[in-house]
Amino acid sequence: MARAPYKTCPGLFRLAEFAHPGDILGFLRQEEFQREKWLGKYLPEQGDELASGTLDQILQQEKKTRLDPLEREASRILKVIEPRGQFALEGLVKSRMRPNEQAEFGRAKDQFCRSLWSYLNHRLIFEAVESEIHRRLYRTYAKHYKSYPVVQARNVRPDQRDAAIAAFIEDIQIRLDKGDGCRVERFDIPVGPEEPAAEMYIIYHPNALASAREINEEGERRTIYFRPPGEATVIYTPSTGVAEIRADTQLIREEVAESFACSLLDGQLSKEPLGFREYDLSRFLEGLELDCPELSGFQVKSARVLKADICVGSLANRLSLSTTKQHHLDDLIDRIPGLRNAFRNAVAMRFVDIFVEYTMSGDAEPRTLDFTISDQNTCSLQSLPEEHERVLGHRLLKRWGILREFRRLTAAEANATMPVLLELWNAGLAEVSGSWIGTRGLDETILTSTGFLTPVGWEDVDLVEENAVQMDAQIVVEGSRALQVLTRGTQMDGGDALHYRRFKVDQGWVLQHLRDVLPDALDEVLVESLSPDLHALGALHVDDGLVPVYLARSLSDPRVLAASDQLTRARSDRGTGLVLSAVREPFRCLASNVLAPLVDHIGTDIDMKTMSREMLVQAFRNNRVLAQGGRAVELVWDGGDIGELFVPGKGTVQIKGRSRLIPVDKLVKAYKSGVKAVRTGTLTEHCPGTQFRNVFGAALWTTLEGNFIRSAGHGAWEIAA
Repeated sequence: MARAPYKTCPGLFRLAEFAHPGDILGFLRQEEFQREKWLGKYLPEQGDELASGTLDQILQQEKKTRLDPLEREASRILKVIEPRGQFALEGLVKSRMRPNEQAEFGRAKDQFCRSLWSYLNHRLIFEAVESEIHRRLYRTYAKHYKSYPVVQARNVRPDQRDAAIAAFIEDIQIRLDKGDGCRVERFDIPVGPEEPAAEMYIIYHPNALASAREINEEGERRTIYFRPPGEATVIYTPSTGVAEIRADTQLIREEVAESFACSLLDGQLSKEPLGFREYDLSRFLEGLELDCPELSGFQVKSARVLKADICVGSLANRLSLSTTKQHHLDDLIDRIPGLRNAFRNAVAMRFVDIFVEYTMSGDAEPRTLDFTISDQNTCSLQSLPEEHERVLGHRLLKRWGILREFRRLTAAEANATMPVLLELWNAGLAEVSGSWIGTRGLDETILTSTGFLTPVGWEDVDLVEENAVQMDAQIVVEGSRALQVLTRGTQMDGGDALHYRRFKVDQGWVLQHLRDVLPDALDEVLVESLSPDLHALGALHVDDGLVPVYLARSLSDPRVLAASDQLTRARSDRGTGLVLSAVREPFRCLASNVLAPLVDHIGTDIDMKTMSREMLVQAFRNNRVLAQGGRAVELVWDGGDIGELFVPGKGTVQIKGRSRLIPVDKLVKAYKSGVKAVRTGTLTEHCPGTQFRNVFGAALWTTLEGNFIRSAGHGAWEIAA
């Protein structure tokens, strides 16, 4: 028997206590329980009613292991009883049920019976309510969930909805590649107390084939093969243009988001960091007092810090101080000699616990709110179950100047930060230090408040040089300055303490920002990603012709250079183009395109666009002839590791590696002398035993052969001019 069923089987116990016998019979006859043969002895003949107390009898006589399938389904019904579940259920009933069904739903005596009725009679609506509840839980804990801004989205009219959903299904089946059987259900979510009206799309899709071994009560064993169902949920809010995606894996979330934005809304996804928040605890170094601001909907009675952790002397030393809810931590600090100075001179504030007493408008019941914040940019507000508590906490943090949320760059900031953003994107850095930003003359608060950087901690060790010997130095932060402490105790000035702060880089948002602002100076805008390192931006009108414009990065990497070279050559039918490099490169052309560093064409006037169109046109005109191969065969090489080959009518190619440039130099000199052809042995004498094509590598040879270098027959090669 199930001991204490109100504890071990709360769902079934609630069902036995409050449900009508007819509803209990409907529950026991659900398809999910068809394999539970033992249930047959409790069920009446078809057409007869269930005897009173049958479910109580089952709870008393059967083992807990047998009751598990029934309890799992009953617990689903219990879950929908919570306020958000009932709110969503009532909204979906009004929008999806016929009037007579709505009337029957309204006759249910309480929330549990309404939840049970929808489970038995409208399973699709019941599952939609579950998806809405799960979506909020996943959003709260930031698990299996992500939100995406959708830009340039269309409004799908009711008469277009079926065709749009059909296109969505077709596209998502191709993207997920999990076979047929994909289905999409759409629901309208009504306006809530804190959220606008939204549309919910539930995507049901098959997962990979699975199998399981089964043993029944007679001891028979067998293998069952099946396709487990997968599910993804999309909540789209038209008023904000935000799509929230809940799915099991990151790949499915990204594919569903991309398909939803492109095929159903005919829009695009943005990388804008919607959930960006930065918590600044530095205000607590001067004092722990918190005021009680006036907030609509709330009356804050008191707010105080219960616990504070600081670092004293260095980041390795932590001092923790806490008190009870009835006392003030600031008073305790003032009573202990020297403790106030310890807080003022602390290296960093690492952790605080804040306690708030408040009431809600129209409700005299006193309430409390307790949450924590750490210097790792985390806050426990996100894990609170009640939405009004999260709302109150975030509003208080904003008023106290602790919470900073995402904002966009101003026009002046956009131009000032562009060189740094280009360097970040070019290097593909996941993290940077405060010194990396400081040496580039930029205030890191601009990049943190706009979502490009997120503080993630401090550096503990620096590599310094003393008396021509390199050694590790421990970093000790004192106020706004840092000390470098060597192993033998010697101290050196380490400069500004912020130089040792660590920041995480949001590379997706950096690229999105560049792709948004750079095309403003172009005559035609058509942003397209050709590779992670090469993006088409649009075109300029120059001398009655159309010049395609590209943005490129990491051209110092030979593999990236070769890939970008091939991609731009494949688009040579568009004519000679202009490639804007994220940083300055030692060559002037890429394939048959002009190469120009973008930092040389950024506007300096606040009222100017990010790029100067006139400067771009001038850069293109200055090097157009060179990009087309120049007027004579030429190798620009100073004997170093990189050179640029010009061939009239063929364009240009960048060659990295001295071993590759030596044979090219021989071919160019032979061409200029009139001999033209050079024997393979002569070309490879600097690397004996290596085939000529292998000197260049597969990627570069694909570009060179036939375009810049060709066979002269009988084991000889020449410039293809």
